Amino acid sequence: HIYSDSIFIKKGNVEILIDSGYEYDGTFVNKVITEHCADNRLDLLMLSHSDGDHIDGLKNALSTVENISLMVDYGGSGTGNALYARETYIPLGMQYHSAYDSVNKLNGATDVYYLTEDFYFEVLNTGNYIKNTESSAGNGKSLTVIFYYKDFKFFTGGDLTTASEADLLRNEDLPEVTLFKAHHHGSHGSNSQALLDKLNPKAVAISAARAIQYQAK
Repeated sequence: HIYSDSIFIKKGNVEILIDSGYEYDGTFVNKVITEHCADNRLDLLMLSHSDGDHIDGLKNALSTVENISLMVDYGGSGTGNALYARETYIPLGMQYHSAYDSVNKLNGATDVYYLTEDFYFEVLNTGNYIKNTESSAGNGKSLTVIFYYKDFKFFTGGDLTTASEADLLRNEDLPEVTLFKAHHHGSHGSNSQALLDKLNPKAVAISAARAIQYQAK
């Protein structure tokens, strides 16, 4: 509806949702999930950070989702829609881990999660993830991952800033990737030349729109 982020990935019977846009956008996201997710179950839910254009639509997006196998998010004590998802689906058997726990391998988490034997993702260490005692995560604290399937590599890092990208480059020896989802809607305050040179993506996807006043009707 306006500038916001939501990514749906389907590989065979594996369905993944990353973010959900604004509240109004969540209704459109749910239509995609309903169309492509026959068993009303997501294999993976990811929330990159706590900004409204990434998570305000979550309740609407998940309105027909009966269960989720795994949730990995930006962490913290949990507020709003992030807390809603945890409290709704953990009692139903959903496995949950934060970004901080994943890179530090705490509380049963790991930095690599396999969805099938040849399809997996790695949580990358930006050095900026919030601890479980904190409440919100801004752009620079976004969950950052690479999905791997055979020779295909997809890099997505929410709204990372140039400063957090520099931290990531110091902490990780990143591979070249097939597809890069531009940070922060292609903002000039993100997507540094150093990061692009290192990733050397074959393609870049940008989630962006003309920034008119947001209206829900």
